[in-house]
Amino acid sequence: MKKAKVVEACVTPDLAAKAMKEMLEAAGIMVISNASITPYVENKKIKFVQINDTNIRVKASAFIDTTQDAELARKAGVPYSLGFASQNQKLQNETIATSIVPTVTGLSIYDFQKLESKILYNRQLMGKIKNKIQSEQTPLYAKFTLAQFRLPIIKTYQDGYINRSIALAGAYHLHRKHSFNLAFSSRFLFDKLNICRLGKRSLSLNGFLFKYDSKKVRQIELNDFKPTQEMITEMKELEAWLRKISGKDIKVVIPSEVYIRHSLNISDVVDPLTGK
Repeated sequence: MKKAKVVEACVTPDLAAKAMKEMLEAAGIMVISNASITPYVENKKIKFVQINDTNIRVKASAFIDTTQDAELARKAGVPYSLGFASQNQKLQNETIATSIVPTVTGLSIYDFQKLESKILYNRQLMGKIKNKIQSEQTPLYAKFTLAQFRLPIIKTYQDGYINRSIALAGAYHLHRKHSFNLAFSSRFLFDKLNICRLGKRSLSLNGFLFKYDSKKVRQIELNDFKPTQEMITEMKELEAWLRKISGKDIKVVIPSEVYIRHSLNISDVVDPLTGK
């Protein structure tokens, strides 16, 4: 974290990757990147792993699979299930929302707080947002969504903030005519944000959720975790909206990878959490 110049909690991906590469090289650790593999199994144990298209074979007494989609375990024949099918076969297409975490340039955290304040102090707009949420969600969900409805962004770390109110997101949902119920017109949800300050006028925003089924999530994984066209379109709309309400030259920088929380479960490794 020190080498990646992390102030307290917020990590800049490029700096983190550079720091990790330098530290691995200094430690003399060999890293093989962007490689496909084939494990050779005997008696339910991996005898060795072939790095495809090379003459390299890796032998070890233990292999640790830390891939997003359990690639080594699956290729070695460990059974798995899509979505939450391990809990209920009907839930094989259900999974946790996928996030895109863009960087917004041209906007300081103070500018961002001012934008939110304009919405929080606009009674008519706040009333429309509240009515929209209450009409689109069950009373229980609406109560949860509207918790801390009139409270502003607060600082949680030296370099990080949290968006306590759904008001900012609500204004965007009204603008885009998106529903707050993912079962309705939209698979997109602008949630309450986790915000990282990456520079004087650069913010990383985590809270843009896309609800896809497990098959779609697997497609994204197999496509090197690249953002979907739907995500790219939505981020361009977000950029235009932020420019309009701020009057500033704002850019929403789309990351090369999206954040997938879940797509499948390996069987009989750990007791999985329930779908609930």
